[in-house]
Amino acid sequence: MERLRPWPRRGTLWAGPEFADGRREVAIGTFIAIAALVVAVVLGIWFIGLAFQLVVTLVAGLLIGVVARAILPGEQPMGLLATTAAGVAGSMVGGLLARSIFGISGLLGRTAVSVACAVVVIAVFAPQLRQLPGGDDKA
Repeated sequence: MERLRPWPRRGTLWAGPEFADGRREVAIGTFIAIAALVVAVVLGIWFIGLAFQLVVTLVAGLLIGVVARAILPGEQPMGLLATTAAGVAGSMVGGLLARSIFGISGLLGRTAVSVACAVVVIAVFAPQLRQLPGGDDKA
């Protein structure tokens, strides 16, 4: 029988001695390093997915807000941020109404209800934007 090397210090990333059947025992530090790597990858994927979802929500809100402003007659004193906010709000409320009340599950139907809700949001809040400092005073 061959003589085994001495065990490493605790907490090191050193592979232990080789056993008679060819297996090697690995120190606990290696397991901690692998677990930390797996956790970092999973959290990275989650954060990237969250950021991507936020970007998609903002772009969809902007598009829905622009369509809603085009449907409304007259001029609305709203900037890009207010249009996006109205579109996101209309999209959230419209998606909820489309699914729960109207039973619409298709993308086209939910988009139509979201645009209608964004039109209502813009119609309600656009006149109030004229009264804010820096708002348009034309009536």
